[in-house]
Amino acid sequence: DGLRFGYVPLKKPDVFWFVAIPNDHPLLSQDDSDRYHRSNVSERTKRGLMDLVCSWVAPVRPYELVRFTPASDMIRTDIFKVQTSDSTATVPWTSRSGRIVLLGDAAHATAPNLAQGAGLSIEDAAELAAQLTDIAPVCRQWPEGIAQATDRYVRSRRPRAHTVQVMADGVATIGQLQNAAVRAARDWSMRTCTWMMPRPEEVLFEATVSLSLGGGLRATTWVPPVIRGNRSSEPSSAKAMWRQSLLGRVLGDGAYDRLPEHVRMFKMSPTGGRGIGTVTVERTGRVAHLVGVLANLPPEQCKTRFAASVHTDAQTGMQRWSRVFGLGSAQQARYS
Repeated sequence: DGLRFGYVPLKKPDVFWFVAIPNDHPLLSQDDSDRYHRSNVSERTKRGLMDLVCSWVAPVRPYELVRFTPASDMIRTDIFKVQTSDSTATVPWTSRSGRIVLLGDAAHATAPNLAQGAGLSIEDAAELAAQLTDIAPVCRQWPEGIAQATDRYVRSRRPRAHTVQVMADGVATIGQLQNAAVRAARDWSMRTCTWMMPRPEEVLFEATVSLSLGGGLRATTWVPPVIRGNRSSEPSSAKAMWRQSLLGRVLGDGAYDRLPEHVRMFKMSPTGGRGIGTVTVERTGRVAHLVGVLANLPPEQCKTRFAASVHTDAQTGMQRWSRVFGLGSAQQARYS
């Protein structure tokens, strides 16, 4: 019937869980909450949720999670989608003058299946800021310049938002299949790939995650634009180096200076950084040992040397993270 349940363990004893329910489900029509605002559900709705999931037993017990969660802690949030493709877009992102601009969910609301909503909003803001700073600060050029800048912002961001929407819809489609035979084939293929083909599954998963994060052939994730600003008034000393870091541009000069020195130097480095420490890897039980072997995790070791480094490609901005467990020992394992 199109239902989907998910949960995420938090710091014990807390847990986050959700139930995805189609908009036309009878339970929603009986809900006392305001469907257009985030609001707590009623006791009647809680009982309805318990009835929906009472027969689900594996791999968790949704009924128990719903039962022991107070209705006052449950929140109903209706999910709306704003189409983004050029052929189906229903909401313009900018006014004709370019002085009104939509960002985030206002422009491209999507299902939260990829947890990309807040990230897309931040990316929108960075791209819009970069386009606006390219406008020459001459009064007579501002009206046309603003319209051109916001138009470039839309052309840059719309394909990215559309990709996330398509992938989020795909997750919902696969997770809420209603045909029993198709569901059985889905579950069997996922279990089989996990146990028999873990490496291909890992590669496919990483490629999918990279695509959802804005990655491509040149970088594994979305690369923030350079916000140029007025360079003529900016000192050429090391004090201006904080602008090379996205974290520095977000925090600003004052807050960035209060970070520990090693953090500031690492973030300002155009090539990356490295460090040495110690690491302990323990596995408890045969299941943990088996999972470690199948997933190619580091072998067990106690207080061995650990090395980590990050190298940033100057041309593409792509970062390569390397980690070495048990540096110089028989248990040495390198991951990159």
